[in-house]
Amino acid sequence: MTILTEDPTWIYLLLLGAGIVAAVAFFSTQRVIYLLAVPGVLVLAGLVWLVDYLVETDREQVERKVQELAEAVNHADFAKIESLISSRFYTPMFTSKQNLMDQARRYLDPQASRRTSFWQLDTRSVAGKSLVVDGNVSASGQYGGYNVEGWFGRIEFTFLKDADGQWRIARFVVVDSQGGEVSLRR
Repeated sequence: MTILTEDPTWIYLLLLGAGIVAAVAFFSTQRVIYLLAVPGVLVLAGLVWLVDYLVETDREQVERKVQELAEAVNHADFAKIESLISSRFYTPMFTSKQNLMDQARRYLDPQASRRTSFWQLDTRSVAGKSLVVDGNVSASGQYGGYNVEGWFGRIEFTFLKDADGQWRIARFVVVDSQGGEVSLRR
């Protein structure tokens, strides 16, 4: 099923080729049967698009959740942030999900203006047990008593599948533009 849902571009190209062949065959032979193949190709392309749209792959799920995290941080939506974090969360800096949430409440004032964004995400599977999402991160605005002006770096999220079948963040590492790990305030 992933051939239809991960990146079906090659299927669209094959269908486009088939449509062109059918159109050329019609114009060169004037046989209507070839012309009838064109709507069939369009229907197949529509079905491929529908399957791709309706089925969210694991990669798509974790990348969507990374973007949801950025929006939750921007709006200090603690319930959303908590829903994206696994109960198995652990980093040396934040030793539990609760510890991370306590710090988030301390530094994310709902009245403050901030902008966090992630882009150029690259997702890979690690031994079939976790998904790692690597990407660029930028931050600006108010984070607690700190005014951050246009900070850029890299971030790596490790997702684990929880018992309910949802992928959640179990770990993250933030590095600056020189590759040094960023010590987020505690």
